[in-house]
Amino acid sequence: MILDLLGVSRQNQMIIREYMPSILFMGGAFLLQSWGEGFYNNHPPDNAYLSPLFIAANQQIGLWILWGSVAMLALGVLRLFYSTYRLLKWEKGEILECCDFCSGLVKEKYGRYGAYHKCLACGATHSIR
Repeated sequence: MILDLLGVSRQNQMIIREYMPSILFMGGAFLLQSWGEGFYNNHPPDNAYLSPLFIAANQQIGLWILWGSVAMLALGVLRLFYSTYRLLKWEKGEILECCDFCSGLVKEKYGRYGAYHKCLACGATHSIR
């Protein structure tokens, strides 16, 4: 992976992989908000040739996009708190599911052959028995 080539330690790779979904959610929320704000406010000053129904629909779509960005931001913040909680529990040694090779934090996934754990530090996979 690219993090290995950059010389990032395994623990830092685990932290980056754990926080990446929340960073993507919050970044997407800010992009969606800027796009929705432009959608909401970006109509010509002279509305003589636009129907009031089109203007109202345009503003309503912009409002839905803005509320969607607020929801994405809230999900990102909740995911950030959950990731922090998981990392703190892992640091204290209170999490039972750890990697067999490096003792890193694992994520449960479902694949072709059933459920398995994937380590966030070294990337190893372990089947769940």
